[in-house]
Amino acid sequence: MGCGSIDDVRQRAPRRHPGRTDRHATQLSPSGSSRRRSHIAPPLRQSVSHGADGRLSRHVRSHRPAPSQTPARTRARCTGRRARTGATGLHRAAHRSDGPGHPRWSHRARRSRHRSGRRAHAVHERVARVPHRPVAAVDRHRRQLGRVRRGPAPRAVRRPGRHEPDDHHRRRSKCADGRRGHRRLRPRCDDERRHAAPLARCRRHLAVGRPPGSHPHGADRDRQHRRRRGLRERSGQPPHRARLCRQRGHHGDRRELRSRPGQLDDRDGQPTGRCRHRLEPHTPLRVHAQRGGGCRLPQRATRRRQLLVRPGHRHHGRQREVSGSLRMVTYNVQCRSWAMEAGADMSIPPSETCEERAKLISDNLLNSARDYDVVCLNEVFDEDARDIFATELAARWPYAVTKADFAVMNVAWPGKPSLPINPAAFFLDHTGLGLLASWFALGTPKMEDSGLMLFSRHPFTLKPLTQQILSALNPFAIGELTPLGFPSVGFMPYVSSTGADAWAAKGMLYAEIQRPDGDVFHVLASHTQADSDKVSENKTERAGQFAESAAFIDEVTAGSGTANVFAMGDFNVCGGQQAVTLDQFTEEWGALFLTAGSLWSDRLIDVWGREQCVGAAAALPPGALAGLRDPGPTANVVYPPAEQRLDYLFRNAGSAMVAQHVYVDHALATVKPGVDGVSYLSDHRPLGCDLHRRMQDNAPNLAKLADADPDFTDVNKLVPGQVRWYRFDRLGTYEFRVLSNNDVRFEVYLDTDLSLPRQPYRNEVNPDRGTKFVLPSAPFLVKVFCGSRRSEAGYRFFAHRHTGASPWEAIDVVPEVNYHEQFPAGQFLNLDQSLAPGDDTDSKWFVIDTPRVPVNDEIQLTLTVTPQDHADDGAMVSVFADSGAPVLTLETTAGPDSAPMTLQWKAKDNQRFYVTVQRKNTAGNPLSFDLRLNWTVTMLLGGLLGKPHLVCTEETSGWGSDDIALTLSTDGVVLRAISNDEIGDFDDDDVRDLSQWLPAFTVYVNGVEVKVIEEDDISANDVGTRTIGVLPIGALAVGDLAPGVRVERVNPDTSARVIATIDVDDGTYEFRCTLARWHEQA
Repeated sequence: MGCGSIDDVRQRAPRRHPGRTDRHATQLSPSGSSRRRSHIAPPLRQSVSHGADGRLSRHVRSHRPAPSQTPARTRARCTGRRARTGATGLHRAAHRSDGPGHPRWSHRARRSRHRSGRRAHAVHERVARVPHRPVAAVDRHRRQLGRVRRGPAPRAVRRPGRHEPDDHHRRRSKCADGRRGHRRLRPRCDDERRHAAPLARCRRHLAVGRPPGSHPHGADRDRQHRRRRGLRERSGQPPHRARLCRQRGHHGDRRELRSRPGQLDDRDGQPTGRCRHRLEPHTPLRVHAQRGGGCRLPQRATRRRQLLVRPGHRHHGRQREVSGSLRMVTYNVQCRSWAMEAGADMSIPPSETCEERAKLISDNLLNSARDYDVVCLNEVFDEDARDIFATELAARWPYAVTKADFAVMNVAWPGKPSLPINPAAFFLDHTGLGLLASWFALGTPKMEDSGLMLFSRHPFTLKPLTQQILSALNPFAIGELTPLGFPSVGFMPYVSSTGADAWAAKGMLYAEIQRPDGDVFHVLASHTQADSDKVSENKTERAGQFAESAAFIDEVTAGSGTANVFAMGDFNVCGGQQAVTLDQFTEEWGALFLTAGSLWSDRLIDVWGREQCVGAAAALPPGALAGLRDPGPTANVVYPPAEQRLDYLFRNAGSAMVAQHVYVDHALATVKPGVDGVSYLSDHRPLGCDLHRRMQDNAPNLAKLADADPDFTDVNKLVPGQVRWYRFDRLGTYEFRVLSNNDVRFEVYLDTDLSLPRQPYRNEVNPDRGTKFVLPSAPFLVKVFCGSRRSEAGYRFFAHRHTGASPWEAIDVVPEVNYHEQFPAGQFLNLDQSLAPGDDTDSKWFVIDTPRVPVNDEIQLTLTVTPQDHADDGAMVSVFADSGAPVLTLETTAGPDSAPMTLQWKAKDNQRFYVTVQRKNTAGNPLSFDLRLNWTVTMLLGGLLGKPHLVCTEETSGWGSDDIALTLSTDGVVLRAISNDEIGDFDDDDVRDLSQWLPAFTVYVNGVEVKVIEEDDISANDVGTRTIGVLPIGALAVGDLAPGVRVERVNPDTSARVIATIDVDDGTYEFRCTLARWHEQA
């Protein structure tokens, strides 16, 4: 149709099926208005008549002839699809009841015209049979060509039900005055047609977005469309937004998909109910809480929406240009200059690998899955390494301060050369000119700069170039900055310093960063005075530096109110935890960051020690939850304690943002296998932080308490950049699963290590309940997040705890972990399972797995069961071997007895045993008991979990570095021989990470021999050896384990940090490793 308003063709009356009366059918009043029983709808704009077949039809007055006046050939074309599908087949769904209150759908065929008057082909329209809320009709051909006169349309209630034309789908358009208009169809691109072709066979379909470049009106309209839909501008990307459909589906069943950590599984289901088509490739998934528990979605969402999961295709939900989170990392990269290395090595030329390590660190940053927004590097004194960082990181983080020195700052800006800026120029525009006293006090430049580098994905804010600022800039900088303005970056050198640090211009770097959404962040970075021989050795100089930095922060953030202020860097203070009593190592931390009256305690908060992991207090008030215990060490040092938290991130107390997750990013500090000539990246590990505005459950210390007794379910959603945490306060065997239509993942953490997620237990997956985890300590946490932080998604989280009620619910037993279990009162726990010989009615089931890796000797197992409350009738304990036969084989038994019972037996590797604890009281009196297992297996942990290191506490005498080689053997078999070419030379205080050379776990029954060889002069004195024995039976304690071997720390998961001292000639080395009795993958 070439004339008339689009409103004239927007409404169509529902048609009555011939010869059928439907109580939901729409009737017409004499005035032409539609009504449904007594409900009167607004008058219609079209004329309505009954066709020859008795169905209602509508025609636009004066724009198109009635069907009876249309030529027969035209009517045949208009009704071609109806003829193919059958007169009633097309309308079958319209006359089928979907339950009270659900609309009906009807299709019509009609002819349209172009504006030029040329006739177009017929299209089929869907019309809701809800007369008081009419649905806009669709003109396929005109909307395909984009020739639609846009205008306001009546509010439409459109619910996906029947399929639409296969080559089109709907999108919103806008009126000329900006108001929301009607929906119209557009052609699908090849990718969309390929992904959505099977959907036309079923009324459950997916309405998707459009890849860039496919809009018929050109790129401008396409960009507007993407902004409205929140899609990323990624050319050729398949459609990834799923439209949420109404909850009540026509398939009539609930299908759920199992998920694994970090990914979704693909389990198809057969549709049931009235749908005649196979549901491929989409499976409907209800998203609402089970009755009687969990969280419910809003009523509107539960009534009208249903998540669809496309197996085999990963959606990212709604995408945004900017995530709601801000991710930052600080990393001391230990790139010392040639002169500094020469002084440390006492050799000319010095042994240094700064350039190689700078390239590897840059690659790790660029390939990091963390997707950082701000990167702070400390200790970049080597100029070649600085150039590598500036060049490699410029594409991802184009706004940077690549040098911060006494007299100059180099600022990088996209499309500009490195701009030398006088750091004093920044303060000339501030009222606190007293800060310039730092330069006058120093008098002359230092030998080295500050070693600080700051990279940002988002631009620095700009301020006008005042005459005072121009007076401090050179002509080149003035010429480059004139079109932009002056970037809000500054640097203040510290006056207080001592020792070797006095040769460097250590200070505080400042930058004001603005994201595209308008949020402004004040970012500060610093590297303070270091210690050499003991903790708090130079605390006086550090206190002076923190006082200077406090005045600096007050000045640069004056007038910002509650704006976001973040300070980070290597502060060289041994970190503590707020709920843990201070000791000789952490008293400086308490004086600086806990004492009231200081900016570093009142206005800024240490997000690790005072927010995320405050530690477990010795005594808690009733009902209070214990704090998380991870100490968060970031550096290995040569003086006690061997591991310290020296790197920090602070946020201001008034910030609306909260630290969603603070972690040690081990992946950034790992040397990839196959790299020659580099054995380590730094003596520090990077500290990363994910910040987001405070929301419910989006931080470990704000985690939702999940009581899996035995099941827990939560239905929730994630906005872009958000994560959610769940806290479980009971150890045991669990299965977790996350269901979503998007790429929603989960990770499991013990509260003693929030940096490395736990691995699934032997990769076991229950098809009904999810992935299996064995957690040896509590509390532990589960983190739920989107694969892309720019996505939003709804999800359902499931958790199930094994209760021991059957062999399939058996509780996995970890050695040296105490299990406290109880029987229900007044009822049997279970009936005879017919799996074990004899009657096992009313029994708790446990399972013990010996290591799957080869063990050179038999394993001695000792099991102790101690009945407690109401143990008068006692309990009976039985151990069964699982040999694969239909019935278990009895291995040993004890009881019934009310006293502690001990059972012993021997086993080999890769065996499974079941343990039953049977209550003998037939009256069902409550019974509780403790169960504990010991065995003669010890494991040397490698990789990131074990963190093995070799530390030179004192190198051998003589000029030059020590040429060290290392050999490790377990039970007399060489595990790994590491040559000097691999591990490199050693000097005093050097630390080498051995994670890349040792397997994740190595089982031994006799001992681990560590041999350190100094290859300069091979003699008896140049070889040092130390043997680390097995862990003793029973609880471990900090102290000497054997001569030259001591336990540094005992972890709640039964692992222990052990240090073996090895004398080589007149030098001393330490082998630091982690020993455990059990590993989830062993």
